[in-house]
Amino acid sequence: MPALPLLVSRSDASAVLIDASQKRCSFLVWAANELGLVERVTVWCGRAEEIGHEVRARRQFDVVVARGFGPPSMTIECAAPLTRHGGRVIVSEPPHPRPWPSGPLRSLGLSPAEHATGIVFFTRVGEFGDEFPRSMKSQRRRPILESDDDSLAE
Repeated sequence: MPALPLLVSRSDASAVLIDASQKRCSFLVWAANELGLVERVTVWCGRAEEIGHEVRARRQFDVVVARGFGPPSMTIECAAPLTRHGGRVIVSEPPHPRPWPSGPLRSLGLSPAEHATGIVFFTRVGEFGDEFPRSMKSQRRRPILESDDDSLAE
């Protein structure tokens, strides 16, 4: 839910919020209503790795804000395909920044990581294959970030 505070502070922004849990989606709809954001918020309930292949979402967004819902590889692989060329991916970070190897990031069309306190930024500068995002099973079996480790997940 890192997007909600951003929307409260930016009256010119709108957002599509994605979550796999129906319970969290219902909460997001409620929260958007309570915060007076209902006109600027759309909630899609579904798995990010599936939504990332849908025409309505693929390469559509200027900014993708992702909370760490799994290991770093899964978070970035699901977020990158949603971002249009020149757009930004923002991922929340643990207190000690994790490594983000540039080679695998390039395969997702992303720039090397830019760190700030508690967050890391990437810019979509290139293209990526139609296979991304891969199924969660494939992502677990072969993480795109070689240094990926479950202990890095938030």
